[in-house]
Amino acid sequence: MLALLNRPHVRAAMIASMLTFAGAFAAFTYFRPFLETRTHASATELSLLLLALGAAGFVGTSGATALLARRLDQLLWACPLMLAIVTASLIELAPLVWLTAGGLAVWGALNAALPVAWFNWLAQEVQDEPEAGGGLMVAAIQLAIMAGAGLGGMLLDHGSVEATFLGGSTLLLAATAMAASRRRLRATPERTVADAP
Repeated sequence: MLALLNRPHVRAAMIASMLTFAGAFAAFTYFRPFLETRTHASATELSLLLLALGAAGFVGTSGATALLARRLDQLLWACPLMLAIVTASLIELAPLVWLTAGGLAVWGALNAALPVAWFNWLAQEVQDEPEAGGGLMVAAIQLAIMAGAGLGGMLLDHGSVEATFLGGSTLLLAATAMAASRRRLRATPERTVADAP
């Protein structure tokens, strides 16, 4: 499994995916304290807001699936970019509960599209080692979730809940930059004997 990291495009993809999920979960893990302290949501409103977040995941999964055939490369960088923008925007939307609900719905849809995009990239680019590639991707994502949640917690403890969102947005922008180059995430075809001079 670790031998796959010797392939430059796999290594770049693992870094980009880890930055993506770390950024998302730096914010996601602390949605409840954010909604309670900044939106001042009641118990009922909190339940409805989180329901909107979860329900939007179905839209994100369906939308990403429909775009995979023609727009996979764009999904890999556009989703973290838009997620960074929405995450930072939630800070401004926080005082208005229904605008926050709309922001959370968009956030949930974008977040649900991430694993769809990355696992389809894996199916296309690591066809010779699908099991090892899948194991590596799952391990990378789980490590990123743990690291992102930990970073968000540190920012919350030593700063504010807004700091967790800004930290998450920063990681998502780094992921965008990493994934923006199609060449970086694609395998370079090996030269065959026929191609040799």
